Amino acid sequence: MAGLIMPWSAGMLGGATSGISFVGSMLYSQSYYSAATFFDISLTGGSDSTPAAGDIIIVSVSSADTVTFTTGMQGNQQGAFNVVTHQYVNDTYDTNLDVLWGVCGATPDTQLKLSYSTSGGKGGASTIHVFRGVDPTTPFALTTTDTRSNTVLADPISLDASAYTGAWVYASGAGAYSGSAATYSSSDLTGFISTSYLSAEDSVVGAGYVEGPGLGVVNPAEFTFSASNSSQYSCAAFTGVLKPA
Repeated sequence: MAGLIMPWSAGMLGGATSGISFVGSMLYSQSYYSAATFFDISLTGGSDSTPAAGDIIIVSVSSADTVTFTTGMQGNQQGAFNVVTHQYVNDTYDTNLDVLWGVCGATPDTQLKLSYSTSGGKGGASTIHVFRGVDPTTPFALTTTDTRSNTVLADPISLDASAYTGAWVYASGAGAYSGSAATYSSSDLTGFISTSYLSAEDSVVGAGYVEGPGLGVVNPAEFTFSASNSSQYSCAAFTGVLKPA
């Protein structure tokens, strides 16, 4: 399905500015057979290389395996992140997608650590995006998810952000496949990043955002994949409306 991003009329006048801004992003992959250890936050592509107090960190983790299991994230200052969603898709190659968020306190996180609900997972690939000016209590005003078997092409589905002045939209997708290192691409998400993790079942993840203000219905396009698709593969996707502070 082609991406659809429809502004509402007031946002087209160009007079308003959003309180949300993009701080930066990074990629991280890790074997689940390795002991969970903290890794440094090193952001690129935005305003800063590390988060500041009040910034929100959003993580999407893709884990391929033959079972369902959850992934956690914690910061070295704020502790455990909040779980937005866990999605599992059962196919020859199974997908686990976890989306998590945390807000930096007065002493911002400088490191993060992945944790796992089971030792059965082979490994995971993750995207990390940091935003400023997002509501620290209820950052996602609306969320929706999608799961698909017989394809690795994740397709975040539409949300209507028009009721939330100054809102942005965050979207991510995860897939399970077999082969060499591969990535997703998006034709309409800003700040899109993607990576993979290779194991017995391979994981791919990608995420980006749509800037406000003035957003109406936002329907990100189906992701493209740099390797071959297969009916044995699976995928999951997440879309969320980020509410300004």
